[in-house]
Amino acid sequence: MARAIFSNSAEPCERATVNYFAARPSVELAQEQDTDGAQMKAIVKTKAESGIDILDLEEPVAGENDILVEVVAGSLCGCGLHVFEWTAGYEWLPMPLVLGHEFAGRVVEIGDKITEVSVGDRITAMPAFPCGECEFCLVGKGDACRKRYALGLTSDGAFSDFLRIRGSRHLQNSG
Repeated sequence: MARAIFSNSAEPCERATVNYFAARPSVELAQEQDTDGAQMKAIVKTKAESGIDILDLEEPVAGENDILVEVVAGSLCGCGLHVFEWTAGYEWLPMPLVLGHEFAGRVVEIGDKITEVSVGDRITAMPAFPCGECEFCLVGKGDACRKRYALGLTSDGAFSDFLRIRGSRHLQNSG
């Protein structure tokens, strides 16, 4: 599973420690969430300021046109660094939001309408993809989509134990 440990202090971001292959972060949360659903760790942007939070969230469930992926590895790119530092230009970011859009993982559940991948497949996904429902997508012009999704920027991303992805046409099977 993907693991990330970030320094959430006032230190410059260059000094943040990022380790995606470490054991589960030892983070003491002030209040543990008590729900009936299974819980997972996630790196979440919760405030319009520098830093992130590592929270326990309910694990997502695949809908009829979704793929549920167990995240095995993730990578931090420039966008993630800017969001962490809260540099100008990211004021539009919806919060709270699970960060991360560069990842690899294994399919653990698929919806009834999914035919291109199977449980157990190793996959990754394009971080930004068309909605599949707007007038442009319906006529095969996804490049003109006005409701484009971006993992970790406009919808929950991959810095969590599990990630739900809509549809499968934007996935790459890695064997």
